[in-house]
Amino acid sequence: MCGIAGIWNFSKKVEMQHITTFTDTMAHRGPDGAGYHIFEESNLALGHRRLSILDLSDDGKQPMHLNNSNFWITYNGEIYNFLEIKKELHNEGIQFKSSSDTEVILAAYKKWGKDCLNKFNGMFAFAIYDELKKELFIARDRYGVKPLHYLYIPNKIFAFASETIAFKKLYDFDRTINPANFIYSIQLPGVLEPKGESVFNNIKQLKAGHYGHINTKDIKINQWYNLASNLTTVTQNYTEQIEQFKNLFFDACKLRLRSDVSVASALSGGIDSSSVFCTIQQLAKQNFSNERLPSKWQQAFSISFPNSELDEVKYVKLIQQQTNADVKIIENNQPNLVKDIISSTVLFDNIIGTPIIAVTDVYKAMKQNNITVSLDGHAGDELLFGYRSAVYEVLFEAHLNDELDKNELAELYVLMTHGNASIQDVNDLNTKVAAIATNFKPSLKNSIKSILKRNKRDIQYPIPCKIKGHANKRLFEQFQYTDLPHVLRDFDRASMQHGIEIRSPLLDYRLVEYIWSLPLSSKIGGGFTKKILRDAMKGIVPNEILQRKTKIGLAAPTANWLNTCLSQFILDTVSSKSFLSSPYWDGNKLSIEYTQLTTTKSWTPEKANKAWCIINAHLIS
Repeated sequence: MCGIAGIWNFSKKVEMQHITTFTDTMAHRGPDGAGYHIFEESNLALGHRRLSILDLSDDGKQPMHLNNSNFWITYNGEIYNFLEIKKELHNEGIQFKSSSDTEVILAAYKKWGKDCLNKFNGMFAFAIYDELKKELFIARDRYGVKPLHYLYIPNKIFAFASETIAFKKLYDFDRTINPANFIYSIQLPGVLEPKGESVFNNIKQLKAGHYGHINTKDIKINQWYNLASNLTTVTQNYTEQIEQFKNLFFDACKLRLRSDVSVASALSGGIDSSSVFCTIQQLAKQNFSNERLPSKWQQAFSISFPNSELDEVKYVKLIQQQTNADVKIIENNQPNLVKDIISSTVLFDNIIGTPIIAVTDVYKAMKQNNITVSLDGHAGDELLFGYRSAVYEVLFEAHLNDELDKNELAELYVLMTHGNASIQDVNDLNTKVAAIATNFKPSLKNSIKSILKRNKRDIQYPIPCKIKGHANKRLFEQFQYTDLPHVLRDFDRASMQHGIEIRSPLLDYRLVEYIWSLPLSSKIGGGFTKKILRDAMKGIVPNEILQRKTKIGLAAPTANWLNTCLSQFILDTVSSKSFLSSPYWDGNKLSIEYTQLTTTKSWTPEKANKAWCIINAHLIS
């Protein structure tokens, strides 16, 4: 929704120029306006870049002050159930000036304090300043959809912003790279997100589901949401589970259609985004009522990579044909590819294993067509065993417990990448997994240590005792610590580079908690991942998509590009003085390797993704 910022100097005056410069580095996040407010007595300044979505009038401007109170807010995100909360507060006699969700947050905080967070169904990162107590309250949503980075130097400064790039322009602060974190991120992009750290010294992240109180003397960070503590009891009848899942999913989509500006969807040929978009089309057929529904909300945008194994256009066209919807397909063949890759990577200001432009181009096209909000399918993989690595863990558990269909799982694992599986492929994989499992059977503790060792991961994440079974524990890691946090980071920055807000129905907390309460057999089985989602979408999503087993995902065809249109860019980069003399890698060795791969056109997807982390790191260092 926006870009937020704040500077609290503990021992000297904060100037208007300091907060405007700091905030305006994120103008791309809020192209519709800017606001700043300085609290002279406390040397605190709040900043805001506005992406207007709810209440387009000046009444929705930020930083916002709640009438007859001592509270001010700068806020990024959306509270989808704000109308219901507003009605509850109105019944308590509270009056509102605007029709925004921002004012609802302020009123809710005044009424319930930090407990208001539990009432919000949405994504958010905000800071509320209490002029009376001279205290700042910061908070982030349950799953970390919206970012919040901060700097705290005792007795000197507390500063926060939506993106790390803002700290390049923070007055009297020299932003420097943290070598350990930087190298770690090159090896494992996204690993710092759940740790609350960044690739820069002293710049941290407020963790998902956490809040903080800050004053001139201290900062206290606490957790307000824990997924494992919010699991529910579900019916054991799978038919009833499907119906409950479907109802929750439909309602999550309805809530996320609330907007005063145009809404679209980013559509791939995968099951997750297809489910979101086809559900929207189904809602349109039902003529459902929804307060604050925009006039334009049924369009989709997709990207094509012609002659690439990553191209999913044929599946997108199936949806187009079945729904008869307006689907715009963009081809990534722009003449300024190198220039745009460099600029988008620098603005991304972090490390990812593929050029971020593959994602940004979808949202760029939306902006060019006057779209501001995109309903996307993020989190389906991390909730319902969408990754091959997660399927492997289910297969491993099957060999440990002798309960699940091993051949079915082994075939699924192979099909997710190769598109075909022979009996020999299935037998070979089962033999390999059985040998590993037998060595550690029945000790689950040893088997987990073995998996960690084989995957060369030196982090052991805390798994709540309520998360049962080896496969579910691995999936919990992907959802809470490894895959989802950096997926949300990547798509937030990619979409906000062009002023587009992403909303993800699959991350509705009611749906997340329901899915995590389901048995393993409801999530994977019958030869498919995402079992309950596929069954709930029968008759809504084309069967060809519901029966897909290949896993592609939205990413640039990096190997193809390095072998063709990016060849000269790579050769120029690896021969540059700054690359060769980098303190973070052996420039001479990598230069020889990358030059040979480029001149012989021998880049493979695995080598290209690994190399791009280095090239990406070079561009932002």
